[in-house]
Amino acid sequence: MEQTLTSDSFLSPFHGKTIVLELGRETGFKAKQELINYLREQQANISYILKASTDYVLVTNNVDTYKTRRAKHLGLPLINVEYVYEYRRLPSDQTSLDISKYIIKSIEDQENFTKTGTISVTGLRVNISKVNKFDLNKIKLWNWDDAELPRFDESTHCEIGKWAIFKETNDNSDVFFVLELQVIPEQYYDRNTSDYRIRFRYEKQTIVEGGQQQDRNVLIQYAFSDDPNEQQQLFASYYNRVVTMPRVTRIREMLPDKLGSKLLLRTLFTHRIDTQILDEKVCQLIESIWIESIGDLNKMLSVPPESITLKTIIEAEATLLELRSTNDPVAAHRFYSLIPHQPQYYVDLVKNRRILIEKIDLCQMLRDMLTVNELTNWNIKAPIEAKYRALKCHIETVDSSTLKFKNVAELIQSSTNSSEKIVIHHVFNVTKQTDTLNFRTSLSHQRLLFHGSKYANFLGILSRGLTMPKMVVEELGVVRTDIGCLGYGIYFSDSASTSLKYTTPSTTRPGRRLLCICQVALGESANYYSFSPNLIKPPDGFHSTHGVKRTEEYRSMFIDNEYAIYQLDQQRLLYIVEVSWAPNDALNIELERLPIVHHQQHALKLSENDNDECFPISTPTTKENLDKAKHFVLHSLVHRGNTDLFSVLHRYSLLPSLTSSKFGRQFILLSDGHIHDFKSILTLLNHQSTMRYDRLFTCAIGNIADKHSLKQLARGACGGGFATIFDSNYRSKWKTKVLNILEQIRQPCITSISIDWHGQLDEQQKLNMQAPKIIRPLFNGMRLSVYRFIQNCHKATLIATIDGQELITTVFSSAITTTKGRMLHCLTTRAIIDDYENGLLHVDESENELMKIQCKQDLIDLSIKHSVVSEYTSFIAIEERDAKTDTYIRQPGIRLLDVMLDRDIDLLPYIGWEGDVSKIISIKQKLIDARMSLECASIQSKKETITDIEKLCEKISYRTGDDTKFDMMISLIHTYRYSLNEYEKANQLETKMLNDIKIEMRHATTEERQALQQQCDAKNLRITSDEQYVKERKYSK
Repeated sequence: MEQTLTSDSFLSPFHGKTIVLELGRETGFKAKQELINYLREQQANISYILKASTDYVLVTNNVDTYKTRRAKHLGLPLINVEYVYEYRRLPSDQTSLDISKYIIKSIEDQENFTKTGTISVTGLRVNISKVNKFDLNKIKLWNWDDAELPRFDESTHCEIGKWAIFKETNDNSDVFFVLELQVIPEQYYDRNTSDYRIRFRYEKQTIVEGGQQQDRNVLIQYAFSDDPNEQQQLFASYYNRVVTMPRVTRIREMLPDKLGSKLLLRTLFTHRIDTQILDEKVCQLIESIWIESIGDLNKMLSVPPESITLKTIIEAEATLLELRSTNDPVAAHRFYSLIPHQPQYYVDLVKNRRILIEKIDLCQMLRDMLTVNELTNWNIKAPIEAKYRALKCHIETVDSSTLKFKNVAELIQSSTNSSEKIVIHHVFNVTKQTDTLNFRTSLSHQRLLFHGSKYANFLGILSRGLTMPKMVVEELGVVRTDIGCLGYGIYFSDSASTSLKYTTPSTTRPGRRLLCICQVALGESANYYSFSPNLIKPPDGFHSTHGVKRTEEYRSMFIDNEYAIYQLDQQRLLYIVEVSWAPNDALNIELERLPIVHHQQHALKLSENDNDECFPISTPTTKENLDKAKHFVLHSLVHRGNTDLFSVLHRYSLLPSLTSSKFGRQFILLSDGHIHDFKSILTLLNHQSTMRYDRLFTCAIGNIADKHSLKQLARGACGGGFATIFDSNYRSKWKTKVLNILEQIRQPCITSISIDWHGQLDEQQKLNMQAPKIIRPLFNGMRLSVYRFIQNCHKATLIATIDGQELITTVFSSAITTTKGRMLHCLTTRAIIDDYENGLLHVDESENELMKIQCKQDLIDLSIKHSVVSEYTSFIAIEERDAKTDTYIRQPGIRLLDVMLDRDIDLLPYIGWEGDVSKIISIKQKLIDARMSLECASIQSKKETITDIEKLCEKISYRTGDDTKFDMMISLIHTYRYSLNEYEKANQLETKMLNDIKIEMRHATTEERQALQQQCDAKNLRITSDEQYVKERKYSK
């Protein structure tokens, strides 16, 4: 077998790994020794004893031994030895190989999954919390001036993995401690320039105040390693040692000069933004683009921009996408109802297709404004520092005397048409963290090119960077402002005059325009001499397209050179230049200084919970540590908004998990889902090798939480995750949900679930996709039911991945067992409706909303067809009767209450212990409830219940009922007399009432008789004795 070694310029995947070999007899002794020697050359540790700290077990397919079974029990991956051979065969320009394809699947788990549909989880995570401990005293420390100091290239691709700065305050001196963990990412590590990939830097700087002069004593030490666990533990050791010293506090505000490495000062963008003292030119720039953007919206919209929510913007974008394909006037009306405009800005979007692009840009501007204004509460008069910080980019003025300024001026002047004049007022250096980290530095043919845009768009350009266009030109049938001759991409030019055609002058700073200068990685560029507006990507083998300028040599359709890229990571913004363009702009306008509101301090202090950690590394859950964690959480203020999650996750992506297991870290995110730079986060989760096994559990907090984004994040983590909705209306369920998350953290996770349906789609059924369309990861105890309308489907294949192992099973059904019915149709309909209401239909929010709009009528039809309720449908039962049926129904039937009362011997209002509530009080309460029910009932209800209430009253005496019995009887009499118009019945009931009272008075005590007489007088009832009654009868005769 011919094998060639790869270049040692990059870190080997075997470097520092502990490997156990368990090969079959077919592998000879010589081959084993050659394999061992190669692994040792790659700095791997060969072990003959299987331990929990082992990283890989190299095996062949047919090996089944004690070690392989033990490895499975410990959760150690069994790697096919072919992985080593394939890695050795890689060409020199390829340095990585997907190890997951070489993991040996467990035969027992595969068979069990096929038979039962379950996967055993026993023993899979026994070593999840074990950490390899190091003797930190044996780690060598180097002074910065040592002659044999190992090489470490911090200037090119090195980044800060962890950092901390402390200050010790003394009477005559200040002592600063700076801890840094510097990391070179694996893909950029080159042995020719660096001996190690990770470096720990410790700096102790003592500043002694001596009159007008300061004395500085500086101590700088380094520790080098390729093991991230060792370096993280060393960092934590120094961290804990310094933080427990007296008079020491951790600082994050403005730092002294010459403190920390250049790498730390260069990479901490957020800190630089918070602590930077803004010069007047930067303040004027920020204030102008802020006023320009908000003023533009206030002029166009009939509602305040802050009243438009993100959900409304997404629905508006989906409506415009629908309008693009349907030309439906109803969709245009819906858009204007979602985004109300001033009357003069109402335009027929069906007839004016060019305006449709402007409305898409308007939605993007609203998104940008919503993002940055979360930090200022839509306050135009907010401090300039707050506005600057909201942009999340570093801006500084380039001095006109520097070489950098002269190079930019030369670039512009050399590309200006001879008939024009460009006056450069200011050059601003712009740095965005995400652009810098994502930029493809390895791509060839990098150039500085120009990009032009409207002045009002620069608030969005600075806050989220350049974006791809939402619509392709040909779909609209119009000519876009950037012509779009090379299709769906971001356009650049090597001519300043060409790019200035797409700019607009400022209204707040008349005669001034803004021009972008970007570093563009063109790679291999395909030349075009005619328009190709249908391009959505460059041709195969190319990275960009170039519209060649028309010359005598080239008969091209392009007037100027145009360059288009189709991936955002091929560009990064370097400069913004403020210019005036003659003859279009007046050059001698004297600008008024915009009023600037400053913060009370010169710079904003970085809050304590910004990208901060309670512990430097993972810490055991002791009572002391739990108390620290609780204090940290309870004293972390909820502020700012516009969650900057990318910088936090990027810092974790530089270093792998401390645990010796291969299962990664567990992140729990509490957020409202309004997250800055969402696409960059998904890219980081999907493509960063150190986060391959990390999992993300998202918790949607708040009534307006962006659930779509949080579900996307949970699904975007390679290791899996789960999204949990915390509804403020159901707080009683929060504890259960939190416990479920903590339980899921301890379990393995099934991801990448897909189903291959072996059948024919029902062409008459419009909604024939599976539900759920995008299947979420599953944890232990979860069940998944997937539905789909499909014909002749007697087989389905389920494919899933658990901890890097792919499991496949196929289920069958026989045509003999097929039965007819509608139950499965109703269940499938219910599943489709639930998926449209709560599931993920598309990764893009606007497209997701568009799919809901497009399928609304189909969903209604499906709901009606199978009688399943949806958010768009409800069902009303209507009873139809004819004369014969109506007569039959009106016949009195047997009433249950009548049967109970006829057979009642002793009516007991309650049987059982009533506590301190007496029987009399219970009876009174029943009378009160009955009277209130009768008085509030309809005429028909009164007819149905009044007889039952009469019978209830017969069981209760007037002496026991007191006022309640009297009130009940009078209410019955009034009901008969005034509501039911049964005067005779009312008179009979009144006579009976008087006779019953008279009878009770005969058998009552003196006190009871007096009480009854008082109640009768209060109700104007006249009760006579028997003697009086006889005398009155005689007198009347």
